[in-house]
Amino acid sequence: MINIKILIATVKREMGENIANCLKENGFTGITVVTGSDEVLPCAGRENPGLAILDVNLSPVDGFQLCKAVKDGAGGHGEGLPVVLLTDAPVTDETSQRAAFVNASGILRMPFLPEALLLQVYKCGASGLSSRLAVSESRCRSLVNGMIDGALLLDSKGRVVLINKAGEEALHLLGAKRTNDGAIVSINAIHLEEMRREISASKQGYVSLKMNTVGNNEKQFMVTASVAAGVDAREPVGVVITMRDVTRDNLLQGQNVKSERLHAAKNLVAGAAHELNNPLAGIQLCTELVLGDQAVSEKTKKHLSRIQKESEQIQAVVKSLLTLTGNYTLSKEPLNVNEIIEDIVIPKASQFEYANISFVKCLDEQLPIICADKNQMRRVFTNIIENACASMAETNTERRLTVRTGKQGESVKITISDTGPGIPREYLPKIFEPFFSAKDYKKSKERGLGLSIAYSIVNQHNGSISADSEVGKGATFVIELPID
Repeated sequence: MINIKILIATVKREMGENIANCLKENGFTGITVVTGSDEVLPCAGRENPGLAILDVNLSPVDGFQLCKAVKDGAGGHGEGLPVVLLTDAPVTDETSQRAAFVNASGILRMPFLPEALLLQVYKCGASGLSSRLAVSESRCRSLVNGMIDGALLLDSKGRVVLINKAGEEALHLLGAKRTNDGAIVSINAIHLEEMRREISASKQGYVSLKMNTVGNNEKQFMVTASVAAGVDAREPVGVVITMRDVTRDNLLQGQNVKSERLHAAKNLVAGAAHELNNPLAGIQLCTELVLGDQAVSEKTKKHLSRIQKESEQIQAVVKSLLTLTGNYTLSKEPLNVNEIIEDIVIPKASQFEYANISFVKCLDEQLPIICADKNQMRRVFTNIIENACASMAETNTERRLTVRTGKQGESVKITISDTGPGIPREYLPKIFEPFFSAKDYKKSKERGLGLSIAYSIVNQHNGSISADSEVGKGATFVIELPID
């Protein structure tokens, strides 16, 4: 019995049935007979035949045209499909040329002897199978090479049977070791035999391992190994290995976890801050009442004043925490950023002089008015200016603080620069995070909540804040606030 699907399309059904019976008598199965050209393409796409026999007299589309259409279509399976044409007219040079033009495998004149039909079928079946296997192999290789994950197939001795480009790169990054004949001995110091044992012990039939790349270009890979059964029971089994770069996935997962933790921490801080506000208000009220009592001694008033001062500091911290979590209502009003900066730096003139800091002010007199919360904006500029002054206290070179304002597009731009020791570039993306600290950044003054609060306030105003710095060359903070 020969199991090959054959599609027969003739003008007369009786002729198609006769051809089918002839083939069945010689062991062929899976034969479909149709009449009319309109049935050929749907049937070819549905059945995926290994051979087509087409009558050139079919209509409205003849066999020559159908031959080309079947090879071009057939649900994507027509490439490499052998087609035998049938004709009741003498086979002329013109007929042969037309058959060759549509890439027909052969042409038979009716009536014909069964031997002639079988010869064509056997010949076409063999060549068609070879052609279609080549097409399938090409598609398989295209599929494997197009994968972004590394993939390789190893035989029982660890020799590479099939590997894609991503697989070659992954093996290199993971420090795979090979023998002189190219067989894989180990991947990332894990021996192939150890993988085989892990697979055998696994109920799932595969094993997944996390591996880091060797060298400076550190990445993380998820390597999965499973059994590749042989073609038959006598052939030893090999191993299929896939290698996926999960560096970015792990980074995103870490960021999501961090974001969730930060959100939970903000909710906790906001709740605690609100709970602290009530007793603080009571302490402050009682302190003010006792301070107003004429019967209280000066010594007691001194202690009460300290209680009042300390409670005000606690209240300031609570307000900072609420600002950081965004649990506050902005009191926006039209204001000029230049005026806020003047209000901050003028009282600090003596401080600048004492610290030997020269102050450079470049304020745009035509600066547009913005709508913002004055007290919150004051806090932003104060935090950055005080951080700049503190950082320059660590240097023996020229100490200069520069504040510039100007209009840029639809925003007001404020630039605050210092000549302090600077911030290492690797820390720049983190300085706006709450309580940021680094072991090698012990002298940094940009730690704690100051910059985090500034970032939160600017963000609440739909603005942006960024920092640029180079060690030994100071730091520059840029704030942009929209012009409403």
